[in-house]
Amino acid sequence: MTKDELTSRIIILQSEITDSILKGHKAHDEDEFKSHRIELMVLRCILYGEDSKICKTEKANCRNCKK
Repeated sequence: MTKDELTSRIIILQSEITDSILKGHKAHDEDEFKSHRIELMVLRCILYGEDSKICKTEKANCRNCKK
């Protein structure tokens, strides 16, 4: 994927989560957006690099991801 494709996918996933929350969804670890959060973490690590602060923060915050 190109950087533009990665960025677009990140925006789409994050927008779906945000829209749902604005409609009253209460986010939790086992909701329907679990796979979105994991994919977001992976895409951000690809986009910014495994050693980036963003990737390290994403991994630390992802309770459903393999450590």
